[in-house]
Amino acid sequence: MNLTDEQLKRVATTAALLKHRQSIVETVEKELKEQKQLLQEIETQTIPDLMDEMGLESVALLDGTKLTVKPFVAAHISKDHEAEAFQWLEDHGYGDIIKERTVVNVHPSTLKAWAKERVESGDNIPDDLFGVYVGRRAVLK
Repeated sequence: MNLTDEQLKRVATTAALLKHRQSIVETVEKELKEQKQLLQEIETQTIPDLMDEMGLESVALLDGTKLTVKPFVAAHISKDHEAEAFQWLEDHGYGDIIKERTVVNVHPSTLKAWAKERVESGDNIPDDLFGVYVGRRAVLK
């Protein structure tokens, strides 16, 4: 099929628009990632440290919002430690949290809940296998 100059121009213009929009999306996604990192730093470090410094666990702000620092637990299994982590779970009686699909895995929310329970129970779980992070997070209500 031979395209007319007008048809080729329309395709080229639309392709340029596509390229422009892809660039915008890439820029916005990069900015979003950076903003999420800054937000996490304020939630999990800056405000909890400030509240500790002031001896506060919660405070009512001037606008009526309540600011509270609460404990939280995060966990993940990296691909590098997946086999070891699954074996550890099996060996320690927690194999039931492993979900089998086409591939074997543990759902992130299940792992997080399990890790939180274990931490709150005082159990030791290998940080290197499960990427457990225990911290505190500022919460506004």
